[in-house]
Amino acid sequence: MPFMLRGMNFTKSAILVVALCTSAAPCAAAESKVVQSEKHVFRLVTLVEGLTHPWSLAFLPDGRMLVTERPGRLRVVSKDFRLDPKPVEGVPQVAAVGQGGLFDVVLHPKYAENGWIYLSYAGPGAGGWSTELMRAKLDGHRLVQPQVLFRLEPNREPASTSAAASCSIARAMCISRSAIAASRNARSGWMIMRAR
Repeated sequence: MPFMLRGMNFTKSAILVVALCTSAAPCAAAESKVVQSEKHVFRLVTLVEGLTHPWSLAFLPDGRMLVTERPGRLRVVSKDFRLDPKPVEGVPQVAAVGQGGLFDVVLHPKYAENGWIYLSYAGPGAGGWSTELMRAKLDGHRLVQPQVLFRLEPNREPASTSAAASCSIARAMCISRSAIAASRNARSGWMIMRAR
């Protein structure tokens, strides 16, 4: 599938490809496209095709990548950039409407020792959908030992789910060993729980 030069789809696709090219030698052999912005020139190289709205990626120690697709799939890409046709099983149910969907995937800083993978997403609940963070372990082609670590309460309609906040929470939970925050804003209903 060629790159689409439309708003966010282009931005996310470009980020995926630029990120892949920074660590991949095969970039020179793949077909590329040059795009000019107001301040920079970018060379975009398609390394993986067949993804639907890729949102985030994480490199596993063995060189494979985990890639989230906003509609709610976690995909595996081999070190030689081949997309596994079968999505990873055990991904939580997500709301891929409005700003909702499956967002960030982040490996625990000590992933090689503990195997924890963190996912942020718009999850179901009483009254609608809300931002959630879970962790699980990858066992073959399935997520196991899922634990929801964070749930925004009260739940809202999918359009009010914040993708940016969701991704920031996933990264903060993995990077920080201390609590993110333990505050509640009565106006917005935000409650952030302590990291495990």
